[in-house]
Amino acid sequence: MTTNTIEDWSQELFKLQRNMFDKWMEVNPMATGLKSLNMTENIEQSVKFGEDMVKASLELQEQANEAALETQKLVWDNYFKTLRQTSEYLNKQVETTAA
Repeated sequence: MTTNTIEDWSQELFKLQRNMFDKWMEVNPMATGLKSLNMTENIEQSVKFGEDMVKASLELQEQANEAALETQKLVWDNYFKTLRQTSEYLNKQVETTAA
């Protein structure tokens, strides 16, 4: 996994966390100075907040899964590359000792 991938993922995580916090501050009456309660609006905001939380969570899971898959691909690519290099090295050693 590259440094850029980790940094990008970190920035996306920060944005998602910040977005969730901002939404929570908008919806939570106590956090916004006990503004006047409008039940219909508060219910809609609560539903929207829940929806945003689920979407953010799914996006985060998707990014984590993509990063895990990318890491697995790199590990396996490097593994097979190392096996090929080892095989080539051993063949050269055998040819050198046979000559």
